[in-house]
Amino acid sequence: MKPYELLAHWPNWEEASPATILESTAWDLLTVIHDEPYRLRKADALPTDMICLRVAFEDEELILGLADGPAFPELHALWSVRENVPPAILLALIEKECGVLFQALENSVHRQLVIRQIEPNSKSLARAFTPFRLAKSDNSWECLFTLALTPTLIEELGQLKAINVTHEAIRTQELPVQVELATFHLTAEEVASMAPGDALLLPEVNAEGQSSAQQWIVANRFTANEKDVELAREDTLFHVFAAQPLTISFGDLAAGTLPTLENTEALVLVHEGKPKAYGRRATLGNQQSFAIEEVL
Repeated sequence: MKPYELLAHWPNWEEASPATILESTAWDLLTVIHDEPYRLRKADALPTDMICLRVAFEDEELILGLADGPAFPELHALWSVRENVPPAILLALIEKECGVLFQALENSVHRQLVIRQIEPNSKSLARAFTPFRLAKSDNSWECLFTLALTPTLIEELGQLKAINVTHEAIRTQELPVQVELATFHLTAEEVASMAPGDALLLPEVNAEGQSSAQQWIVANRFTANEKDVELAREDTLFHVFAAQPLTISFGDLAAGTLPTLENTEALVLVHEGKPKAYGRRATLGNQQSFAIEEVL
């Protein structure tokens, strides 16, 4: 399972709304312009000095704010005297010099952008703005801008594919994990007759507590081993888990780095996600077994 497939089934991301996704610190949208990769991210602070543009993504109008900076050198040179520049000339300069930004936005929302006019700045407009940073992947170029986000725009930008799965906020998220040592069928009669003192043979387990069928069950939704991660499947089998509590981070699970089980002395028998018996690993003859101590 690839990292984005894993994220799509991770508990707090599986049903995350576009607004929640867009608000995440891990939101980091990749776009390619003229064969160069650019990253679109949220900016830390709202620029206070902007040129506001009324733009349209096809039939939806909104306000885009351009901040001053070296990314657009000709516009930067006129910035302090821009009020004295005829609007038509200023708009032509913006269209000429800010093409990378406009192309990045078109790529991100998959709609054509049209500049309608320069919009007079107002505090009411500024309060609705969300700051963004567009930069080359090597950070050799960057620009700051703002958007007055609409529900449609949030829907288009807030896609799970825009989450950076290598971001620390994602990599460090943890889920509980259990180590499975064995599975088997038990009849209704066998289950009804189970009692403390009984033993269930575990032929997969050796004297050191290692199992040839060992796998890691993460939050009852992923099954992992040293080779792969898959979605867990519901079944009617009885599962023997080591009772030792463990956790695993998203980053470790995506990388296949599974937690080490220190001991397999304490065991739990689980059926359809519910504990049915507790016990300990014991030697019976020349085999390992689940010695039942408590039946639920």
